[in-house]
Amino acid sequence: VAGNRNAIPIPHRRNPEPKGQDLDFVNVAHSHLIQSDWDKLDKLSDRLDSFRVKNILVKIQKDYVLSLEFFNWTKTRNPGSHSLETHAIILHSLTRNRK
Repeated sequence: VAGNRNAIPIPHRRNPEPKGQDLDFVNVAHSHLIQSDWDKLDKLSDRLDSFRVKNILVKIQKDYVLSLEFFNWTKTRNPGSHSLETHAIILHSLTRNRK
C-alpha cells in the first residue's frame, strides 16, 4: 500500500456499533443533521457523548462539509463529547476529501 495516496487508515474500523438508546439517538440526530434542523439538534446536545459523536461522524463522513459543521457545533454545545477518536475521524474525513 506504500505509495498509494488514497490508503489512509480508517480510525473508526474498530468502533462498536451503537445499540438500543444509542442507536436510536444516532439515527434521530443523523436525520436532523441531513435535514439541517439545528434547532432539534440543540435539544439533543446535552445527551451527546464521544461514542454518539463518533458514530454520527462515521455516518456522515462522506459529506466533509456537514462533518466539519457537526464537529464544530458539538465542540461549542458539548465540548466534553470529543475524544482523540472524534478528532481522528474528522481529520480522516477532511484528508480523504483533500480539504
